[in-house]
This record gives sequence, C-alpha cells and structure tokens, in this order.
Amino acid sequence: MRVLIAVLLGVWASCGAFTQETPDLRADARLQESLSLTEPLISLRDLIQKVQIQTGAPLAVAPEIAEDKICVLVSDKPAYEVLNRIASSLRYRWQWGTDGKTYVLRMPAVERQRERDLYQLAQRNELQYQQETLRQAIALTQQYSLQQIQEAVNNPDFFKNADRETRSLWTRLSTSSAYCAARALGLLPEAVRERIWTAHRFTLGSELAKYADAPLPPAIERQMLSLLRAMNMNDEESQRLKSVEIIYLPCSQWLNLHFIAVSEAGIEQHLTGAISLSRWDASQRSVVESHALCKVWREWQTDFAELRRLPAAPRAERKPPLTIPEPLQGSAFDVLMNWARSRNLDLYADVYRVRPEGLRRGSRNRPEQTPLEEEAIGAHFEWVAPQFWLRLEGDTLMARHKDYYWLRPSEIPERLLRPLEAKIERRERITLDEWADFATALTPMQLERATGGLRLNHLSGERIVHATTIPMEMIVHTTPALRFWASLTPAQRATVQRGDPLLLERLSPIQRQRFREAFHPTPLTPCVSQAFFSPSMTFRDAHFTLFVPEYWFSESVRRLGEAEARPERFQMRVAGIAPPYSITESEGRLSITLGATPFREPSHPTDKGYLLSFIAEGKERAYMVYQTVPAIAGSEVELPRR
Repeated sequence: MRVLIAVLLGVWASCGAFTQETPDLRADARLQESLSLTEPLISLRDLIQKVQIQTGAPLAVAPEIAEDKICVLVSDKPAYEVLNRIASSLRYRWQWGTDGKTYVLRMPAVERQRERDLYQLAQRNELQYQQETLRQAIALTQQYSLQQIQEAVNNPDFFKNADRETRSLWTRLSTSSAYCAARALGLLPEAVRERIWTAHRFTLGSELAKYADAPLPPAIERQMLSLLRAMNMNDEESQRLKSVEIIYLPCSQWLNLHFIAVSEAGIEQHLTGAISLSRWDASQRSVVESHALCKVWREWQTDFAELRRLPAAPRAERKPPLTIPEPLQGSAFDVLMNWARSRNLDLYADVYRVRPEGLRRGSRNRPEQTPLEEEAIGAHFEWVAPQFWLRLEGDTLMARHKDYYWLRPSEIPERLLRPLEAKIERRERITLDEWADFATALTPMQLERATGGLRLNHLSGERIVHATTIPMEMIVHTTPALRFWASLTPAQRATVQRGDPLLLERLSPIQRQRFREAFHPTPLTPCVSQAFFSPSMTFRDAHFTLFVPEYWFSESVRRLGEAEARPERFQMRVAGIAPPYSITESEGRLSITLGATPFREPSHPTDKGYLLSFIAEGKERAYMVYQTVPAIAGSEVELPRR
C-alpha cells in the first residue's frame, strides 16, 4: 500500500512539474505561420481561439484571465512571436496543459500576488490620506470660522505660497455643508471618529431616537444644535437634536452627516453636511511607481527619451487609420494607438473601457475625428504615456496600464456588456430577467467602479466609470432589488407580473434574505437615509409588488405616496435621481418637488421602466429600473391622496 501511494504521489508531482514548464512555442511548426491581426478590443479567450483556428495548434487560456481585454495590432508576424509578446506585455506565462499537448496561458502566482499587493498598497495609502485630510479639516474648523475660510479662499494673495493640497483643503471647507460636517465631527471624541473607518455607517442618538447605535451625549447635542443654527442650516423652532447619522462611503470618498432636529411640536427637520476626502492630484502615483513591487516593470520599460526620439513615418507610408470601438474613442488608448500607427509599430496592450466621470457620452479628450497632425499626435502622446509601462522592441510597442491592478478586476466582461448594448442601440426593450442576470453577475469592484469610486492614480486621481451605454448608475442603485428578482422562481415572477403581491411569509429563506437586503440596502451612494428603516423591524405585512408605470415618476410617486401616512417620513429610492426633493401634504393632497423635474409620458416603449416595490409595516422601499435615462427638466406636481 505504501509503495502504491508513493508511486501515485510521484506521478502527481511529475505531472505538476510538467505543467509548470515553459514550452518553446517557436519549436512548433504550426506556430511558424504568419499572422496579421487587427483587434483593438478583444478578450484573451476570443483572441487565443482565433489564433488556434488559424494555426491548428492546441491553445487555451486559464479561466481567471480569459475575460482580460487586449489590443493586438500586428502585420505578418509568426504566431509564436505574437503569443510570446502577448504573454510578455501582461507578465503572463505559457505552460503545458495537463494533457501535455495544449499550450495554456496562465497568470503566475507571483504576478497574482503582485496585483493584490499593489491594490492593497494603493488602498492603504488612500485611507491614510483620507484620515490625515479629515484631521487637518477638523483642526482648521476649530481654528477658523467659516467666514474666515471663505475670505481666505477669495483672496488670491493667501494662496500665493500654498501647495495644491493646502489650497484644495481650504477650498473644500469653504461651503457651509463641508465646514459643518468637519466642525461637528470635531465635537465627537476621538474614539467615535476612529469608528468611521471601520463601521462606515452608524447613528448617534438622543433619548428621542430608539434606533441609534450609540448615545448622543447631551453636551454634544447642544453644541451641534448651536453649530447648525450658526450655519443657518436649522431654524429656531428646533429645540432638540434627535440623531446624527454618520456615513462614510469609501467608494465615493465622501463623509456625510445626516442630522434630524426636532421642534417642541415634534416636527422633524432633516439636515445634511458632507465633506469630500478625495485626493485632488496624482500624488499617489509616485508612491506606487517607486515601490519595490513595481521594480520589474521599471526594469522592463523602455526609457521614455528613446520613445520620444522615434521619428514618425511619412504619412503616405503609415499604416491606414483604424476605426476603434466607440467606448475607446477619445481614450488614452486611442491616443496611444494613433502614436504607434504613426510610427508604423505593431501594438500589444491591455485595454479597458475607461471614461473619467466628468467625460460625458459624445465628449472626448481628443475632439478631432480626423487624423491628427504630427504635432498633435506627439503632444497627446506626451500626455498619456505616463499612464503606461511602455516597452519598444524593434518595430513593436508593448504597453501595460500602470493602474492595471485596479482596472483588471473592476472591468466588466464584454460578454455581459455587448448583448445589452446591442439592445439599447436597436431600441429593443430589455427584460427584467436580463437586467437581473446582468446585475447579479457583477462583482463588488465592478459596482464600485460604476459609482466613480475608483480613481486612476495616473489620470490625476480622476474618478472613472465604465464606458458603456448601459445606465450603470441605475444598476448600482437597483442591484439589491434585481438580486431579489433573480432569486424568484418562474412561477413567482409570473405571479407578480399578473399584478398580485408576493408575500414575504411564502418566500424561501434565501428569498427572505434578499427581500431584507433590498429593504435595508447597504448604499453605495448617500441618497437615502436609513433612519426610518430600523434593523429591528419585524417585517409585518411584508410583500413585494412589480409595476410597469405608464408615466415617468408621476404614477410611481402616487403609488409610493399611498404607502406612507406622513409625508415627512416618506422614503423614496429612484435610481439615478438624487435628492434634493421635498414632499408636503396640504388639504388631502400630496405635493412632491423633484428639483426641476417634470413628469412626462414615455416617447418609446423602451422608456417605460419597472417599479420594484418592497413594503413592510406601512413603509415602502421602491426601485425604478429603466432603460432610457429620463429627461430632467421641470418642477412640481400635485397628486391626490387616496
């Protein structure tokens, strides 16, 4: 028996060692075939399949990297060279498959760990920056009044010798909302403030608040109430402070304080203070680039001076212009590709659908759609080059985005994006099942990026989002509801589609959990306060309904209004539409004002959304799933109470 075990272990060890060997692709006659590939945006899986079909060689890619997106623009190069350079540009490795015949592209364990370590390094550095920013903000508000800060910001001489970080801190504290948030946090004990970075969301309350996580000492309550009055954020009628909800959103890097003040008559007033803790420059770039983790990349890259000296080919001899997919147009990759083609270089690069949060659809970093003149190509390349590790080998340029450790795990696969994008382009209605399948397939990092929560260190710290026609803000807000919908059986979906409610008591344990998660969502944005939705709720009379509104918002608001007895306790969660909005009641009529938003009839069937409503104990949490972003422009509407 011992001999048999030893033999089996020896066979297993030899197989494992065999799969770790790096095969010589050049020795395979099939991979001597010349390839010409023009793939500006393709997954590794699809690319390797194409090469396999053209060469007949058995090729595969490990599942963990199969969805990676890559650009390969090559002309008449041997297949083995193409495959080796793909691996080199990504720091992946070709290995033998378990059958000893298939070439498999894998991410080595050391590179997997490097990616994790770089991400954690950036996260730690960012958290330290935010903690220090908050400490400095609190110290400033304790030393200067809001008026003094505003006067300083408006005085050009004050900032003459100040660095950018100092200017940004004073500027962000010059609003009453930010000043109030920092000053109020300064009133709290240090131990309470430290809780922000771990709890992310908690409530301090006086004896008036039964849902508080911790008590609000009377002395601090009085000081905060005086602060709100000094900021002209609170009227004289409010005599008590019921609660202070502190919300730290790591994804958006905002710190929000939600105050509830109460008058002697019991009328509540909701007030909000918020301060941004985000980095206003690219100072984190040097921290990551100079770290030992990036030594392999620093040694791999070509000196930029050598790239700068590379002359452009005569225009008549250049490779023809290439139309790239819309999500990449105007991106840093677009500029990189134009520069490479102007030098007649083959190009290998990892590609991401990256769009800075402020860059709207149709707006581009490079507005010209015609071929750029040489001076413009060079100037734009100077701007984007610091975003990449670049290596020049003969007539080939290889590029790896320096923020790949953020981008690769937060990139949504093309197989998920393209079917919905195609329907949107054709103006075909996307079903609720399709929305649910899409939302449930997303990872936390992909959702975080959809909020603009990821910042590219090499884009001056700009927040980035997914470059897609899919309304990702809506997906972020409605994911809890869509996950609940995904948990339902076909029979249950048919029940609610007929207009019948789905009772909580008849749901399975996992469906009940999804219901509670939708009713008590962990927000990615600060749009909705949790104050009225206590986790201790018994979910009496809880049920779920689905509604397809005939009019944008007006019908939705009417249904929502029926669920609440008091307008001031009305809670509304409409994806993509953030406060401020106000709700009042007069002579039996409910009046809602959504800033300057009119209600309109859909102009196309795809404009109609789905209203997913979760009701319990007379309260309602509603989610609007829509395909076409509603027009925002109008005022107020009065709706009858029934």
